[in-house]
Amino acid sequence: AYVTFSGFTFGTDTQGHVFKTINGGTVWTDISIAPFSTTPLPNTPVNDIAIDPDDPTHRTLYVATDVGVFQTTDGGVTWTTLSTGLPRVAVLSLKLRRESRTLRAATHGRGVWDLKLPNLAGTPSFNLSSIQPSTAAAGSAGFTLTLNGNGFTANSIVRWTIGTSTTTVTPTPPVNANQLTANITATLVGAAAAVQVTVSDPGQANPTNSLVFSVTGPAPTINPPLNPATATAGSGDTPLTLNGTNFISGSKVNWNGSPLPTTTVVSATQVTTTIPQALLAFGGVNTVTVVNPAPGGGPSNGADFTVNSLPPANDNFTNATALTSGSFSSTVDSFGATIEGTDPVPTCAPGSANPPIKTVWYRFIAGGNGSVTADTIGSSYDTILTVWTGSPGNFTNVACNDDIDLGFNIQSRVIFNVTSGTTYFLMVSAFGSPPDPRSVGLGGKTVFNLTTSVPVGGDFAVRSPTAAQTVNAGQSATYTISIAAQGGTFSGAVMLSCSSGLPAQSSCAFNPASVTPGSTSANSTLTINTTARSVVPLAPSSRPWPRPVLWPWLTLAAVGVIVAALRAYKSQRQRLAVSLPVALLFLILLLKVAGCGGGGGGTPPPNGTPAGTYTVTVTGTSGTTTHNTTVMLNVN
Repeated sequence: AYVTFSGFTFGTDTQGHVFKTINGGTVWTDISIAPFSTTPLPNTPVNDIAIDPDDPTHRTLYVATDVGVFQTTDGGVTWTTLSTGLPRVAVLSLKLRRESRTLRAATHGRGVWDLKLPNLAGTPSFNLSSIQPSTAAAGSAGFTLTLNGNGFTANSIVRWTIGTSTTTVTPTPPVNANQLTANITATLVGAAAAVQVTVSDPGQANPTNSLVFSVTGPAPTINPPLNPATATAGSGDTPLTLNGTNFISGSKVNWNGSPLPTTTVVSATQVTTTIPQALLAFGGVNTVTVVNPAPGGGPSNGADFTVNSLPPANDNFTNATALTSGSFSSTVDSFGATIEGTDPVPTCAPGSANPPIKTVWYRFIAGGNGSVTADTIGSSYDTILTVWTGSPGNFTNVACNDDIDLGFNIQSRVIFNVTSGTTYFLMVSAFGSPPDPRSVGLGGKTVFNLTTSVPVGGDFAVRSPTAAQTVNAGQSATYTISIAAQGGTFSGAVMLSCSSGLPAQSSCAFNPASVTPGSTSANSTLTINTTARSVVPLAPSSRPWPRPVLWPWLTLAAVGVIVAALRAYKSQRQRLAVSLPVALLFLILLLKVAGCGGGGGGTPPPNGTPAGTYTVTVTGTSGTTTHNTTVMLNVN
């Protein structure tokens, strides 16, 4: 056995770089420096070693060093440079292929180099060392194959084996001991395969070693869209059909890079598979590809399969999930999550979308002082985790993290200190930049974990188990409003109100108006009163009724007296001068009487509670803490 040392001999360290043991490691001999070596290796790191299997004495060695490749044929007594065509460069790895007598050296920054080694005493007399060419595309034309090796005769036969099927090919003359040629027809390279090529001869007991000839298949293509191209989160096993080109036996359908359990190749242009239910549990945009087997082949272009989902319950800030213990874990589907205009922008991810996308919220009330750790480990996408205090439009950032380990672990973790009595809001959002055409694919399985020794402060939730109520205008609708303690006991009084959504000509009342949930829950009855449109009182008349109106009659009496007096004037001119004012006064009187005839007429505008469907927001308030729920009201 041999070991090598990648270092330098320096100071009091006089050891070399290649050591040998013949007793299982009990004793090691340094075979790279004097006194063992008369021509030692240079003082340079040795990175790899290869033992020539065709040397029966096992004394032919090759070593990779920082200054090239060296060899010994006498077990290390003499080391020489093996540098034919190889640059003076650090060689990090060596491998020797016995069949072809090829030594391959992998260098630092200068590529990979092959060296054909001479045959040794142990090299088989009948062997195959190389073939040219060694690859062809499936469906290509026939060609001439050249085989190099030892021990060939005019009776040698080329064997072309695919799986368990072998085709024999007679070489074309002339044949010499080290090389022969054979005509490979197009039918032998009609499909992708890894062909085992050997040579047999009647004068040899066994065929030669085999070398691989690769018939490379084409890469498949998918013609989008998939059928179907979407599903709903939580769906069962879903059949999937893909249309495209170059599908072959052995093609596999991959889901986000991993093969699906089954693939059926219907034809060269169609494959079918089934998406398991487990892969449809959460929303997201998934990449589907088809992979053809090697040689050649490889993956197709990708096609999108979208799993749609509804927004989670804690999609909005007002519905933030209340943390109920110091060891909390939650999993939601955020693919259908939305954003609000008041969602704050994460301060630690300037390369992400602005505003944030697909946000979900959690709420922690500190029941003491101490440290809190929260993370998104287990989520299926690149998350951002932020911590805030305050309220929408007036947030203060406490902590923010994009990646736990930038570029490697794309989930998030924050560690922050809390103050007793303070409410902290934790927002999980998806990382994405606006130019990203696949930003819709962000979000999905969102795992949120929180651990702390700080006790969780009390909180409450407002809910209503009552379904939508339908009433006629003028009737009342009643609802049960439940105030439940969250995270322990809530000993504060919660005041209830209808904060928005009431229809016109209606009112609401709570009985009782405030409740204290304590360690469980407390209920209040909400009554919404509507007003009938048919019993609204008419608008009052423009004048009270009855009221005696005397002045028109007094005026008529006065006019009569004046007319009688006219008769006393003897001249026509005198009578005319008096009669004109009297006629004008009489006309004004008639108009006044006509104008006062109806008094306060006209139809009042419609009133009462309008028909419609209303969403009424019920708010519970205790100090600075508020929570909402909604009830539905239908008015006929």
